[in-house]
Amino acid sequence: MGNKKFLLVAFVLAAMVGCDQGNEKKDVSAVQDSKTASATAIYLPSGSGLDFGRSPVRDVLGEDDRSKIRDIFYDFTESPEEVDSALAAVLASDGFSRRVNEPGRFNLNVTYRKGGKAESSYLVSARYTEFVREGFSKGTKLRLTWRYDFKKISPLLK
Repeated sequence: MGNKKFLLVAFVLAAMVGCDQGNEKKDVSAVQDSKTASATAIYLPSGSGLDFGRSPVRDVLGEDDRSKIRDIFYDFTESPEEVDSALAAVLASDGFSRRVNEPGRFNLNVTYRKGGKAESSYLVSARYTEFVREGFSKGTKLRLTWRYDFKKISPLLK
């Protein structure tokens, strides 16, 4: 129960720190260089801040013919539903809508969207996979993915 409260407090604090101060798109690196940034906080292209109170297990920057892509991976002791509930609360307070997708190979697959038009829309994918730790306790792997610095708009965003 203590972990749930810690997660919720971390998300609420991140929401307050990362509130968007306008509708303009911000460069991820510019936002992250802020002197007030937490060592464990991450910032979405929308300016929304998330702080899980821990460093990511992995942080991967990639690029394809459409845009740059960022994948960030975290491990939690809570269930996918508990982690996503806390994440949903923070992103909803910053204007994101939530859509649950077919799980596919994941236990839970959710897309968060902020904005309506393709040119000004922010999409964040949250995919959760349960795993068993040493000692047979369950854990959750979270993979957060988003695109930024678009070279051309995807037909999926229209």
